[in-house]
Amino acid sequence: MLETMKGDSWTRGKANGLNDLRRIVPRGYRRGLLVFATVSAIHAFAGVAYAQDAQDTAAAETLFDEARKLMADGKMDAACPKLEESERVAPAVGTLLNLGICYEQSHRPASAWATFKEAISAARANGQSEREQLARSHAQALEGKFSTLTVRVAPATRNISGVEVRRDGEIVARAAWGSAIPLDPGAHLVTVTAPSHTAWSTDVAIGEDGTAVDVDIPVLTPVQPKAFPKPAVHAALVVDEKPKSTTQRTLGIAVIGLGVAGLATGSIFGVIAKSKNDDALANHCGGGSLCDAQGLTLTNEARSSATIATISFSAGGAALLSGVVLLLTAPKSSLSRAAVRVAPSLSARSAGLSLGGTW
Repeated sequence: MLETMKGDSWTRGKANGLNDLRRIVPRGYRRGLLVFATVSAIHAFAGVAYAQDAQDTAAAETLFDEARKLMADGKMDAACPKLEESERVAPAVGTLLNLGICYEQSHRPASAWATFKEAISAARANGQSEREQLARSHAQALEGKFSTLTVRVAPATRNISGVEVRRDGEIVARAAWGSAIPLDPGAHLVTVTAPSHTAWSTDVAIGEDGTAVDVDIPVLTPVQPKAFPKPAVHAALVVDEKPKSTTQRTLGIAVIGLGVAGLATGSIFGVIAKSKNDDALANHCGGGSLCDAQGLTLTNEARSSATIATISFSAGGAALLSGVVLLLTAPKSSLSRAAVRVAPSLSARSAGLSLGGTW
């Protein structure tokens, strides 16, 4: 009864608030007020997105500078995490090169080799031939110096639906089963899980200087299902139904949700358009006059994203406005009470629920 009273009071308060709004704002000014509020929200959202991008760039540069100082002092264990975070926040070829060198000097040849390979691709995509060659030379120098781990899965285990292999908590893709994957020296944990089967795990020690280690995953043991107790148990629970909303009010809320989704979509594509355009101007268009092939591609993609953003903003704003109008003009909802009874039942062979009530 207490919860019902709280619900009735909240509903009456909300209805009184909408009536007060209708009395304060004349009908002829409501549409303009809503349009102004919607446009203000769109500009505020876009400003926040651009500000966040600038903050991420500043954070990445700060972390990069700190990492470089630590590397100069020989503190690789402290420098590598900062470079990892800098690359995650704002990816850059220079960050990848420094991260690869940090791994290399930390005696983590597998991580260094993978990072230099990524730097080669990134430098080639950005037309930075000198950095591409630098990354390639480091990667070639590491060839054959890193150790590998091969995970072989028994055919019976491989065919279990939902089987999952993890290495140090990270999922090992099915395509990687049976392949020699580069790993840094040290202790590694391999685990295998599958629905209705006993989990399996093993610790693996990886050595240095090209050590090759194999792990054979056995057939997993099925788990016997637990039996339910024989005596049946019945219980009843009475729940009061929440106040019903009118069709117009429900429709208004749904349309507002669509409007918010449209605004969010437009904001996302707007950020994407700006990022691609900035990349084209900074790296491929020679100051904005002539563009190479990559610059033209980025420019076209930026225009497409900008078009989608404009359409999404327009549709989202219209939907948001329509939803608010529907919500404000909806008649008061009538409250109804209903009793719902839920009765669970358990037995040795079955489990279920019975539902009943009055409306």
